[in-house]
Amino acid sequence: MYDQLDEKQSPLLMKKLVCGRRHCMAAFDYGAFYFWGDNEVGQLGNRKRSFIESPFPKRKFELHHNVENIVCGVDSAAVIVEDLPPRKKNPDRKRKR
Repeated sequence: MYDQLDEKQSPLLMKKLVCGRRHCMAAFDYGAFYFWGDNEVGQLGNRKRSFIESPFPKRKFELHHNVENIVCGVDSAAVIVEDLPPRKKNPDRKRKR
């Protein structure tokens, strides 16, 4: 598989995979995480209480945080993050008046 990748492409590397009783989370090396499974008691943190069949990304999360660790309990989940520094605006861009 790796022999067929272009120089511009790189494989996604999963840092960690954890599972609770009926839910899972995966963290990737670029700072994002995905979750799926039973969400009966809100353990996936997406403000819904429905079953999620396939891995679901926490969108835009990696723009502001770097996932350091993920943990799942029987009916719980936790994400340990490091806040990223605020992005600087482009200093070369001139203001229009």
